[in-house]
Amino acid sequence: MPKHDEYVESGDRIVTIAIYVNFIANIILLAAKIVVISMTSSLSVLASLVDAALDFLSTAIVWVTTSLINRQDRYRYPISRRRLEPLSVLVFAVVMMTSFVQVALTSLSRLLSSDHSVVELTIPSIAVMASTVVTKLICWFWCRLIKNSSVQALAQDAMTDVVFNLASILFPLGKFDRPIIHATSTLLTNIQVGSFTNTWFIDPLGGLLLSLYVIWNWSGTASEHIGHLTGAAASPKDHSIFLYMTMRFSKAILKIQDLKAYYAGDKLNVEIDIVLEPKTRLQDSHDVGESLQYMIESVPTVDRAFVHLDYDPWNIPSHMNQQEA
Repeated sequence: MPKHDEYVESGDRIVTIAIYVNFIANIILLAAKIVVISMTSSLSVLASLVDAALDFLSTAIVWVTTSLINRQDRYRYPISRRRLEPLSVLVFAVVMMTSFVQVALTSLSRLLSSDHSVVELTIPSIAVMASTVVTKLICWFWCRLIKNSSVQALAQDAMTDVVFNLASILFPLGKFDRPIIHATSTLLTNIQVGSFTNTWFIDPLGGLLLSLYVIWNWSGTASEHIGHLTGAAASPKDHSIFLYMTMRFSKAILKIQDLKAYYAGDKLNVEIDIVLEPKTRLQDSHDVGESLQYMIESVPTVDRAFVHLDYDPWNIPSHMNQQEA
């Protein structure tokens, strides 16, 4: 098992295992939820079924992405296709939000309709939903420990399933007067939900709230990955770490002219402009720059580092397009 703060590459064995475990779990749970939806007209359960169906899409996207990343093609993709990983998560987030906008509209339509029938859940339905909660909770707990953006997306999806299936059991508050929990041979709890309330709108309202939860949750994920793909700046903490590492690296460095750290996918690109003595030998300058580059790239959150050497602290920007900024 990787360390808590260690980034895991897409080609690692643990990532492949996580994908297949989630895929098998999704097959079993989707089949079970299809059976459940045939027993009830609950919109909360329908929202849970839609989420289970989309689980296949998420697993398929992650599997295809990791397969493509592992296929090295240095001519077409000189620095590999690692940016496919956050891009795939972004695509899946958009699909999730779009799908649950439709579920939210269906729930809203039910709320505005003249159908005020109360939805009931049977014991087999509750058993299936409860088993889904347990299974997905285990998947979430394991996947969240693997520091890989694709597996983290699976972990987020698993936690969404936990919330969905818990709510799908609680929201359909229909009449139900049979025992649903048998914890031990001496404890039998008989929950009569119908005795608490007989309100028809709880279930479609639950489906609407669940849909809004998914849209809000995945919109945050989409926003984060959009920032990573469009060159968002690193956190102040990361920037300070790179600055400190550069300052302490060598006495030959007279000044740090500029330091930029920005996302280029899941990891960071770091650009450092340093000033050396004008009389420093080319060989020594090269060794300082290359060694600093390797040191910065040893940080787990860094993809590539670029070190620019200069002899004059007052110089034009390192890149042409920076002059317009």
